[in-house]
Order: sequence, then C-alpha cells, then structure tokens
Amino acid sequence: MKPTVTTASRPRAIERIRLLTCVFAGLFFLLGGAVHDVQAQRTITIEPGFGTINDAIMGDTTATGERVDANTVYVLRGGLSVEDRYYLNGSILTTNYHLQVQAEEGSTVPPVLQVLTDETGVSAGTFIEAEGDVTLRGLYMLGMDDLDAPRSQHVIMNGDDKHLVVDDCFIDYNRFIVFRFNGENGNLRLTNSHIRNVLTTNNPGNGKVVDGRGTNLESVYVENNTFEGVSGEFTRLSGGLMRNLFFHHNTVYNMHAFVRDDFRENSGKVVEARIANNLFINTGWVGDTLNTANPPSNWEVGIFAFDSLSVVPELTEEDRDIHISRNNFFWEPELMDFFNSGFTATCEICSGGTVKQYPIFSPRGQLFVDDGLIRFDNAIEEDPEFGLTSGVSGFIDWVEGYWTEPANVSATMVYFDPDGTNSTEDITDWPVTDDFTYPTTKASFTAGSGGFPLGDLNWFPESKAEWEAQGGGTGIIVSREDNVEFPEGFILRGNYPNPFNPSTTIRFDLPSPADVRIHVYDLLGRELMALPAGSMESGANRTVEVDAGSLPSGVYLYRVFAESPLSVQTLTGRMVLLK
Repeated sequence: MKPTVTTASRPRAIERIRLLTCVFAGLFFLLGGAVHDVQAQRTITIEPGFGTINDAIMGDTTATGERVDANTVYVLRGGLSVEDRYYLNGSILTTNYHLQVQAEEGSTVPPVLQVLTDETGVSAGTFIEAEGDVTLRGLYMLGMDDLDAPRSQHVIMNGDDKHLVVDDCFIDYNRFIVFRFNGENGNLRLTNSHIRNVLTTNNPGNGKVVDGRGTNLESVYVENNTFEGVSGEFTRLSGGLMRNLFFHHNTVYNMHAFVRDDFRENSGKVVEARIANNLFINTGWVGDTLNTANPPSNWEVGIFAFDSLSVVPELTEEDRDIHISRNNFFWEPELMDFFNSGFTATCEICSGGTVKQYPIFSPRGQLFVDDGLIRFDNAIEEDPEFGLTSGVSGFIDWVEGYWTEPANVSATMVYFDPDGTNSTEDITDWPVTDDFTYPTTKASFTAGSGGFPLGDLNWFPESKAEWEAQGGGTGIIVSREDNVEFPEGFILRGNYPNPFNPSTTIRFDLPSPADVRIHVYDLLGRELMALPAGSMESGANRTVEVDAGSLPSGVYLYRVFAESPLSVQTLTGRMVLLK
C-alpha cells in the first residue's frame, strides 16, 4: 500500500486535469466530444478529463429537459495513464432511459473510470445510479479514489423491471456492493468480465457482487467471468426472490460464499438455477464458528445457503429447479491447515468456538439435496495450480485478525494488487498480471460439459472459440457428445443476444422435420409479429433470426410452433428489446 495521499499532496497531474476540464466543462459539445449518427444509432465520443463523462451524459438534454436522443451510445477512449482517465465529478445519475457506455472500437487498452475527491477529500460512493436500463462494455472501473479509499457501490439500479448488461469489463476495488438492485424484477447479464478486490475492512459480509436486498430479481445470467477476492458472497437476497440464475463457466477464487449465508431470512430463495462448469477455489475462506458452538436455531451457514420456497405465497418446493453440476470445489492446503489447526475465536462478537471450514451446503440446503429437491452431481476436488504470483497467506493473516479483533484488520492485507492500487499512478500492467490459466493435463481442463475446461474460458482462448462455435454464450450448456444432432425432444434453447437490438436468434432442438413459425406477443398476450420460417429438418440447435426493429423497447414473449402431419408443438420464451 502506498503512503496516504492527502488533499494537499495530490499529484499535480490530477490537479491539472481538474483545472483544465473545469475550464472547458461548459464547452464539451463544442470542444470535448464528437457526435455521430450511424444508421439511427447516435454516438458521442467523450474525451478524458475531470467531469467530462458526467457533463456529456447528464447534460445531453434539450432546453426543456428531455433527452436529445435516448438511443445514444457514449464512447470512451482507451488510456491507462493518469492524464487519460475519466474522473467522475460525483455519481452519474440517469432518468428512465437506456444508458449505454462502451470503449472505443479497436482500442488495445480500456478506458479507465475513477471517482475523484473534492477539495475536502470527499468523493461519490457510486459510479452510476440509474432509473433506466444500463449497458457497459469494455470499461476499467477503478473503485479506488485518489486518496486510496475504495468505493461502496459501482452500479445501483433503482427502476423496476430494468436490465443491467456488463460485458468485457474490469472492476477493481469495492468495499460494499458491486451491483445493487433496489427496484423489483431486476435483470443482470454479466459476461467476460473480471471483478477483483470486493472487500471490506472488518466485516466480511460487506463485500458482495450482486445485492437484491429485499427485492425480487427476475434473471441473473453470469458466464465466463473471474471473481477474485470477495469477502462476502456472490449474491445477497435478504428475503427477496431470484427466479432465474444461470452461473456458468466462471472462475471463483477466494470468495466467502455464493448465496448469502447467516440467518435463515437472508438465505437464498432461488427458484430456477443452473450452476455448472465453474471453479470454486477457497470458497468460504473466512470460515465460521457459530455452527460449531450452540448455533441459533435460524443460523444457516454454507457456500450455498438456500431457503425454503414455501415462505413465498405463490410457490411450493416443487417449483424449485436447481441443478449444480460439473464444478471443481478445492481449498488450498495452507487454508485447510488453518481450518484444521483448532484456532479459537476470541473476539467480543464471536461467541467463542473453533473456526471451521464452510460446508458446501447450509443445513437446510443439504436437506433439499438429500430429498432430491436440489440436484448436485459430477463435482470434483482438484488443485488447478493457477499461475498466480500471490496466494492465501495474506487471507489467513486477515482471518486470524478478524476472529481475534476485527477492528485491527484491514482490506489492504488481502488485496490482489500486483501493480499497486493505481489510484494516483499510471497503470503499467495490462492485461493484469493475475493468471488463472492452469495446466491442460489437469482433470478440470476436460471436466466441463462437452469436455470443455472448467472456469472462465477467457483464460483459454482456443477452447472458448470452439465453445462459441458450438453455440456457447447463448444460454445453453454446450455439448460435444455423440448424438447431439439427434435430439430426444422439442426443446427451447433460448435466444441470443438477450437483451438485443434490433435482432436476436432463437435456438431450439427439433426431433423431427416440421414447419416452423414464430409469433411475438406483448405481455398482455396481444400478437405483434408472425414470422413463418418454413420447413426445417430435424436436429439440435436449429435457429431462426427475429428482427424486432419495428417494435419499441420492452419485454416480449415469443412462441415457436413446430407443425407436422401428426401434431403441433409449441414452446414459449421471453426476450428483451433494448434500443
């Protein structure tokens, strides 16, 4: 950790950026950015500097306060030096429109966004707070401000039925929540991203990736990401409901839990989930004591803490469809030595007890597995032997301090930080030096569905390219097994991309030749489009492209009809058009 940078000693480069960009803030559209209209898709290229991104996005309105064009993409230039960053002048606040921010096409390095402190040393706690949909692509969101204080939240979604899409982003440093949903029926699509250092100082529960606290999440789709150093859990629901979870081909290293653990009311009420082809390494690294010494009757501790669905009025246990398959669960020997050492917790709030390893399932979750209500199969336990330069030593020091005197521990003890915090210095290592590749001789390399590697496939580009050629990234579990071309049933494989603009491809398995047509409806059941696709031969992953450019943004239902001389079969799916 570098010495603390006081306001008075803030690097001259940052002060110069603040001065220059403040001078020209009011002239952004004349001097600071370029506006383009390409096939009705308006784009604005924003120049780096202090507050330029706030001014460009929040100031893109007419004299009466309306958005100039709600279908605008804001483009940021790549750059890793201090002078090339986008310094936020407070949070980016949006109304009910679709915010789209992405890296400039063809850039070899990402644009860096960072919150800057004001003259009193105070900075915004959140990058983006949105009432509408949000799409972020190719960004480096540096959550450490220029005084080395981590941000509390990266994106807050306040509107109901809204969608957050994050692709190919690097998100570093957060002390509370990366993505928070305050509105009902939120949707997240997180792909090809690296999230690192989601850690708090003396309360490991305050380090979460997704928080839908008390609200219902409709869909969470997470594929080909790396999560590195998370002191809390992947998701906290706290009485809310998650209807659909797809967690596939992710590398998880040193994350405390997957679904919120502790009291039963915080456990995960998840209806449908596919958790497959992941690496869970050192999950549950903080350990636990209360499950070993007079635990409360409602104490639920485990990597997967699933609650009963019977507490939800419209659901029963039979509505649950959770399958956890083909994952590697491994704890490094140094961490296991600590758990087996008999270390006794002595802190005031610990209630005594020996610090123990987390079980994979909480007590109630294990009952669901035993009763067949949750399917758990094909798990392996293998050291992948990552090419990391850092290990778990700092984490063990932190855990010992936490269970002894929480006030004396610091997140700096466990930061994955090969290149320093980069808060006031140029970023010199890109891509980051963290290496989550592993030897191709490992069982994990072929243990995934279809013989693909477990974990984030971005660490194995050749395997990912083959996986994509086989239909990966479309929300299906890819298989290269024999007889894949002879499906046993009429099965919907979803549509990709989803959300989309303006076209998407619907995939399905067709067990016998049929005349196929697709109809699109609004949520009231009114038919809006009918697309005859003609005769199709039997086979897996048959596709029909739907162009919905004539429809407004919204959520739609589609129905696939397969008609043969003997029958008419139908399948129904849901798609989201975001313009």
